[in-house]
Amino acid sequence: MSPIVATSSFRFHENGVAQEIHKFGSLVKSPRFLRGARWRIFLIRTSIGHHQTTTGHGTPHPRHPHALRRLRANTEALLTRSSRTALITGAGSGLGRAVALRLAQDGCTVLVTDVKSERAESVARELQAMGATAQAHALDVRDWEAWRSLHATVGHVDILVNNAGVADVGRLVDTDPDQWARQININLMGVIRGCRTFVPGMVQSGSGHVINIASLAGLALAPGMISYNTAKAAVVAFSESLRLEVALDGVGVSVCCPAFFRTNLTDSMHSASPAVVERVHKWMDTSGITADDVAQACADAIAQDRFLVLTHPGTWKYWLLKRIWPERYRSQLLARERQRRARRAIRD
Repeated sequence: MSPIVATSSFRFHENGVAQEIHKFGSLVKSPRFLRGARWRIFLIRTSIGHHQTTTGHGTPHPRHPHALRRLRANTEALLTRSSRTALITGAGSGLGRAVALRLAQDGCTVLVTDVKSERAESVARELQAMGATAQAHALDVRDWEAWRSLHATVGHVDILVNNAGVADVGRLVDTDPDQWARQININLMGVIRGCRTFVPGMVQSGSGHVINIASLAGLALAPGMISYNTAKAAVVAFSESLRLEVALDGVGVSVCCPAFFRTNLTDSMHSASPAVVERVHKWMDTSGITADDVAQACADAIAQDRFLVLTHPGTWKYWLLKRIWPERYRSQLLARERQRRARRAIRD
């Protein structure tokens, strides 16, 4: 087995300070690592099933081949159906709007939902102007009754995109109960409520696809975003569990884990200082990835039945590093944390 070398730089964010990890270097040169590398990579491939970047390809899950053939057949039927209905939460702006536009281009009837009804209506009018069929619905993903009412109004959907979410930063000692409640209730329970409401109909019909928008923060955790990391990691775990539950019923599940890209993320940062907001804007502006790119990756995930959607080129290396060699990953983060504290001590 030839050594795998990861030499790129990746940024982690801690209280608004960019933590760059350089020189992962000769990752698997040690004999001890090489001995265990084969089975570790095998476990990763079989436990996740699919991984994707905007420039990569999915790896088929080796388990349950008959179920997968049925799932792919149902996916093809879903894609060729002329009256597909897609429901997107948080679709009044940012990534949700981009996904709505992309699925409308594929001929979907798009149900645009947002906590702010005027934003949902604006996007629905935009879709209608381009010739698509679209409806606007006000939806607070924190409210079970709102979900039940929406289901009673719109009925069955073929594609569900759980996109609504909020961002927060801060270490554990800086967080408060309200921040934790907001993260869990919107970022995690919003996804669960959406799936609990609409997935049973997909199972009954034998087809459908769910995309849950998580974050790279849910895979490659970094200090300084503890409540956000926790909620997004839970979305990844929930998505993987759901995928196994509904695979035999012809329903596909994807989880999208983007890093920073150009969107209105900072609008929802309740606990962020102006300095943090400014830095986040800088990271988003220099990302090179847009909401349209992420939306395209989501559309590809539906078409190709991919589970894990990594939208930024190169980010799979850091996800892989954490899974194959977690102590190396941890030591790099701790080294940067020591440097950060040393610089802060000098300033103080």
